[in-house]
Amino acid sequence: MAVVKVFMVAAMPFVLAEAVTGVLSLFAEPLQVPPTVGLGMSVDLAILAIGVLFLLLRLKLTEGAEQEERTAQKHARDPASQR
Repeated sequence: MAVVKVFMVAAMPFVLAEAVTGVLSLFAEPLQVPPTVGLGMSVDLAILAIGVLFLLLRLKLTEGAEQEERTAQKHARDPASQR
């Protein structure tokens, strides 16, 4: 269940943003990605870039938290290492 919650918080905003731009591109010619490179491509690239940056930040924060947890566990097992 935690995986679903993480997906909903981390990925769902980008999924929804892509869905909205996809639907809007059906009705708004400037947002259409093919056959021209214009506003539609810019919006899609911005969403992609923000999503990738968010993913990298989340991975970095997760790695940092895991490292802190390992350090705390090590100190809990070895009281001499706390000095």
